[in-house]
Amino acid sequence: MARIASIQGGGLSGDHTLQQENGTFSLNRTMEIVYTVWGNSELDTPDTIIRTTAGLPTPGTSMYGLYCKKVSAKREKAFANGTTAGLWSVTATFDGEIESLEPTELPPEISWSSETYEEVLREDVEDGKKVQTKCGEPLILTKQQILPTLTIKRTENAPFDPNTILDYTNTINEKTFWGAPAGHALMAGINATYKQVETPEGEKKWYVDVTYVIKFKQDPKTQHPWRARVLHWGTKFFKNAVDEAQCLIDGSGNVSGVKLDQNGFRLADNAEPVYLEFNVYPKKDFGSLELNPDQLGSVFV
Repeated sequence: MARIASIQGGGLSGDHTLQQENGTFSLNRTMEIVYTVWGNSELDTPDTIIRTTAGLPTPGTSMYGLYCKKVSAKREKAFANGTTAGLWSVTATFDGEIESLEPTELPPEISWSSETYEEVLREDVEDGKKVQTKCGEPLILTKQQILPTLTIKRTENAPFDPNTILDYTNTINEKTFWGAPAGHALMAGINATYKQVETPEGEKKWYVDVTYVIKFKQDPKTQHPWRARVLHWGTKFFKNAVDEAQCLIDGSGNVSGVKLDQNGFRLADNAEPVYLEFNVYPKKDFGSLELNPDQLGSVFV
């Protein structure tokens, strides 16, 4: 029996349309999944690969609320290293259409993408060595980090309250959101576009297409990845627990900066630096926007 080696990739897309002839709104989605399959022998044909590979969808199979319409197979490579099995790619094509008399009743459009940002690397990711010279001075080294980005677009009833943007943009999740723990998801943007449509009765009504953009961040070293980490450094330090903070003045009368510990006492020059964390984004309950998967009821989940 042929077997699935891996899933090479897949794409999911959708579009909203207004059927003017009957006044209904439709949402048509298509999906394509490509499987890598190890064949049985050199005698395999596309038909035998599709028929004998366990786990492949078949026409009529339902997945993510869509239905498989077509399955096709193509031989990609035959091996001459003692095996007779070939490597095949099998493509399954799905589509589905949902209709409604109210655009607000259609499922939302949900998509995932990724963004990158540069982050200072302070330790070797494998052996934990400090990123510094042999003399112990820090080196400037950055690495590219990935931010998974979730975009949710749905049609809502007009009017749209712009205070929603003020209240939720640049806030982080107070509770678990799309599986992410509290403090890991940032509401990066909310956009609203008005549109006017005609109902089956001929009435013109206003609706709003609202798009929510949420960025997810994870850091294995902290439970608060969106907090700012700042080097604890300054020109004043505590010499003891009684006296006020004082400056370090060199022989020329100049004030020098010093490294500080968690409590503001001066650290030795060769001591590990201390970083202070500050909350820069307030927490908000995203659930009140009804954006969690169980609230959306989306076929993408």
